[in-house]
Amino acid sequence: MKLHKFIFHLVLLLLLILLISCSKKENPVEPKPVLNHEYAGFLRLRVTGEFPIVDITTQVNVTVNKFGEMNFSTSTVSYDADEHNGETRIRRTGTLVLRPNGHHFNDNGLDKFAVDENTTINETMTIW
Repeated sequence: MKLHKFIFHLVLLLLLILLISCSKKENPVEPKPVLNHEYAGFLRLRVTGEFPIVDITTQVNVTVNKFGEMNFSTSTVSYDADEHNGETRIRRTGTLVLRPNGHHFNDNGLDKFAVDENTTINETMTIW
């Protein structure tokens, strides 16, 4: 009878050890920083055109964390240009939306950033 009790307790102990070892959660591997510092700045976009003269500038803020993740704000700017050269009159009205995105990459040991300005211009041109 004592042997049965011993075996029962041994099996119970082994099952308990097995359950404890299986229930351990593995810690996810956290990404390692790729940059020594975080950065903050801006991206400025200037759009120019002739007849009618259009000269607009907009800028967005950009931050880069130590993991190389880039975050941008967005910007919208409207314009209205009207010009007459004696023969033709042209009016351009529109809205420019700047929504950049980008990412960090390493090029032969140099930290670099690829940025897509992602600009949308919705314009109406009237010619008389």
